[in-house]
Amino acid sequence: MAKTFSLRQKLLLVVVGHLGVWLLHLLGLTWKIKVRGRLDIYPQRKSAEKRIYCFWHNRLLGLAYTERKKNVGILISSHFDGELIARIVARLGYLPLRGSSTSGGSAGLISMIKNENVAYLAITVDGPRGPKGIVKPGALFLASRSRLPIVPVSCDSSSKWIMKSWDRFEIPKPFAEVVVSIGEPIFIDNNADDRQLENQACRLAEILDELGKCSFSIN
Repeated sequence: MAKTFSLRQKLLLVVVGHLGVWLLHLLGLTWKIKVRGRLDIYPQRKSAEKRIYCFWHNRLLGLAYTERKKNVGILISSHFDGELIARIVARLGYLPLRGSSTSGGSAGLISMIKNENVAYLAITVDGPRGPKGIVKPGALFLASRSRLPIVPVSCDSSSKWIMKSWDRFEIPKPFAEVVVSIGEPIFIDNNADDRQLENQACRLAEILDELGKCSFSIN
């Protein structure tokens, strides 16, 4: 681990790491999952031809279940809450890589690109601690320098719990309809400057917000 945790935290990591996966599997089995979007999110492709899938932090749980076991490396912070998430997603078939979309994020994403065991990359663009709905520059900068496309992804559910966390974390309820929405790839110019990256960040935020809106009523 990147940080030293207390005994209580270590116990929570063990318990939640196992119990969380079990509960998510039980919950996910009741969901009616649909995919919206023309893009094939996991095409057969060469290992060098990767994509960066970007989504809001509060949509992480639904996507963690629907996109499991698909050889995805996901950037997760080294904070305690990030370690909890890492324990769960690792047991779902993801490869957690440490870093964030701020300090250390570029290093984490670069390691994802170089990792031959990872076919796809994923990052919560407003994580790990917000502000909610603000795209941080890490993924955009990396996309411009690596020439990898960014693919916006979101999910929404017909019925969900909303946590009192900084991001209003969403948990789809049992038997909910869960819709995964996939946007068109975004290509960032290799020589993009700070202003261009800022404009692309605003564009990505608008797309993610639009993708997250489904027509069913939310309980």
